[in-house]
Amino acid sequence: MITVALLTFNRPHYLRFAIESILNQTYKDFDFWIIDNGSNSETLEVIKSYNDERICLIRIDKNTRESANIPFTGETREYFMLMHDDDTLELNFLEEMLDKVIRGNYDALGCQLNILNDIKENNCSNKNKIKNIENFGKNPILEFLNNQQPPCPTVIFRKSFIQKNSICFNLDAGPAADINLWLDIVRKGGLIGVADARLYNYRLHNEQDSFINSVIMECKLFLFWLNNNQLNSNDINLLNGRLFQYYFNAKLRLQLNLAKEINNVFKKLNSDKFCSTYHIKFMFWFLFNIDSISEIFRRIKCVLGFRFKSKEAKISNSA
Repeated sequence: MITVALLTFNRPHYLRFAIESILNQTYKDFDFWIIDNGSNSETLEVIKSYNDERICLIRIDKNTRESANIPFTGETREYFMLMHDDDTLELNFLEEMLDKVIRGNYDALGCQLNILNDIKENNCSNKNKIKNIENFGKNPILEFLNNQQPPCPTVIFRKSFIQKNSICFNLDAGPAADINLWLDIVRKGGLIGVADARLYNYRLHNEQDSFINSVIMECKLFLFWLNNNQLNSNDINLLNGRLFQYYFNAKLRLQLNLAKEINNVFKKLNSDKFCSTYHIKFMFWFLFNIDSISEIFRRIKCVLGFRFKSKEAKISNSA
């Protein structure tokens, strides 16, 4: 019924938890592909310590992002998913998710997340729920900006739809290729949903979700959409709001190089070819040049203040 693909690279200390959460599923009819991106011998030892006929080890010579597309183009079963090697599944994940994806006739269905805190105790804390749990795709750009897209490693895909439409991760979209994937599915008529249940345990690391990485990732994605003619004027205005928010956060954090990069992306998004709403362009020009404008007002204030003080001095001297 389903192929579970797990992508791994040099994480033997987490990998064992991931493997066991898959092998111990209440639903048993699945193939298990472990896609190893050229890991060290310790990782291989962990994989080979499991003697289960459902496991298929796929070895790649080097760590490459292209490996993520193996289940999208390969001979999987009717459904497939691609999960991370440092995450775990709730033991009823496959049973519940397959029931939901079949009954709802989804082409891609994800679920809510728990956040893994500590490998030793395997504690989980809840993550805020995705509000739009019925159907994704009415306005995919807006849903992305509101963080309403399904978490990628939780998603079960329907093979027939994915391969019929030649859908996979477009790596030119950068680290946010998963977000572009949802846009591709929706625009090709696919049905995406997010189940209400928390069935996937997602591990956060210190280096994840940093402000700088998130901004750079999204800026690359915005330019990819722009260069591939995937944005209309309404989309541009929505992305402008996001860039505006990031720009001022970068300024507050004194991350001036990042602010400059955001400004460059804004200028490309708002060329005359794509945006003819001049009052919006003027507003964002004002916001992105507020430092220069503030300096002008500061100097005017200094001049006026100097003149006011000079006038006071003349009045006091004449008195």
